[in-house]
Amino acid sequence: MMGVPPFIYNEDKMGGYQKVTKKWGQYVIALSVAGLAAAGLAGCSAKEPSPAGGASAAPDSSASAAVKGKFRIFVSDFNNQYPAVPSMQIPAIKYMGEKTNNDIDLVFIPHGQYADQLRIKFASGDIPDVYQTWGIADAEPIQNNLAMELNELLDKYGPNLKKNIPKSAWDAVTINGRIMGIPTPAGFNAPAERILYVRKDWMNKLGLQAPKTSDELLAVLKAFKEKDPNGNGKPDEIPLTSREKFTWLENIFGMWGVNPDSFSVYNDQVIPSFIHPNILKGLEFIRTLYAEKLIDSEFMTNNSTVWKQKILSDRVGMFNHNQSTGGSWYRDMRSSLKDNPDADFMAIPTPQGAGYTGPVGRVEQPVGKTFILFKQSKNAEAVIRFFDWLATEEGNAYAAYGAEGQALTRQGNDLIHTPDKEKEFQEAWRNAIFNIVVLDSTLRKVKQDEAIFDHTMQAVEVARKEGIPNPFAPMPIPQSLMSQSELKWSGSLFQEAVAKIIVGDKPLESFDEFVAMWKKQGGDKIIKEATDWYNQNVKK
Repeated sequence: MMGVPPFIYNEDKMGGYQKVTKKWGQYVIALSVAGLAAAGLAGCSAKEPSPAGGASAAPDSSASAAVKGKFRIFVSDFNNQYPAVPSMQIPAIKYMGEKTNNDIDLVFIPHGQYADQLRIKFASGDIPDVYQTWGIADAEPIQNNLAMELNELLDKYGPNLKKNIPKSAWDAVTINGRIMGIPTPAGFNAPAERILYVRKDWMNKLGLQAPKTSDELLAVLKAFKEKDPNGNGKPDEIPLTSREKFTWLENIFGMWGVNPDSFSVYNDQVIPSFIHPNILKGLEFIRTLYAEKLIDSEFMTNNSTVWKQKILSDRVGMFNHNQSTGGSWYRDMRSSLKDNPDADFMAIPTPQGAGYTGPVGRVEQPVGKTFILFKQSKNAEAVIRFFDWLATEEGNAYAAYGAEGQALTRQGNDLIHTPDKEKEFQEAWRNAIFNIVVLDSTLRKVKQDEAIFDHTMQAVEVARKEGIPNPFAPMPIPQSLMSQSELKWSGSLFQEAVAKIIVGDKPLESFDEFVAMWKKQGGDKIIKEATDWYNQNVKK
């Protein structure tokens, strides 16, 4: 199936699912009998802030917007401080409420206790109009038919949401055509959130072009090993590095359209991608790299600290990382390699694997967080109008930078944003919660370190142009997989089998033995559960 793009699903979003799962039966009872909690709204005496950039858009003059709305929302505080006063006495909430003609009852929940506190609140009948979660895959209100379908509301009150949130994000919160949440797109609206970075100065010094195929990538890595690109006269270059448990190799496997931490459609079944035939192509490639000393000899044991130290030591030619970190890598490299003014990184598109013609790169991770409305809410219109304003240029700029005169200041004609000052004004939560889209126009409102900004956007643009579709984003992790951790891609069966193949202790053909053992130990049940979900909710 080399020419057919496998589709995938990532099981570990945002470092692990945030779930509200235990004792849900009592939540269902509570939800069915509880009325909406009254919103505790207070007047405000705080000074109204000015929006980022000074000018404000005219308020909505529609008949619905003329009627003041109200809603209650539960959110994580993302480990940030906030004023201990009623919501509408917080200047940022007051401002956003006035811009959208809403009274907003914002309930902060400590980030480290978020899932547990949600359970307690829901079980006691304390039900908001809307709450923030991560993906919808394990959102119990959706699984128990307690969440509101948003299609008609978005058509009426959410034009900016529909315009500025990409289709991949909407698909990730859609089940059988029903939109079940408001998604916050992945960083910089680039759902293929991992890419390859390469030493640009090494490429220039050796006269190399960005590789477009897996064979060309192999040639680039050989040149890094053999031609002393760091110029120290020692054979100490590490052409490619990665980290323990085969992490940060997604775009290497992705040359053949699979990532190990994902699901794929194969022969009319939904299977974990780490048993997909294409994964063997990636393993064969990595096995070659290992045999020819083109990959870090410690790539199976590197932790994040050691890995980063190697990258910043002027020895690593290529590595895999997030699309949003191009600027920070450039900054850190300039700090670490002050004696090498030519040192530079750049992002490159994922090469096409030999014999494969489908989409490449990282499985799309289209959603960072999601806002789910409860079906019993009487204030859904107000909620949608509020979030639609956040998706405008004005609303996005305010969510990102806040009021001029606080963390956002003006120097001559330039607007300067100092993120550290957000904590001083107890407003760092504003960006974390309400910056629901990243508009390029917003990024350019403030003065940037041009070199850092350019490196960030160069990486983002690469990521925006690639990626493997992910129709499984709304899918819960199969119960059989949750109960048998050794059957995950990070479990002992897969990790031990592929390690032996890569170092040459076992032949490539032994992979079939691993797949057979995996299926026998419970994998067949995982495949059935995933396939049943896909056929019921996605397949057309």
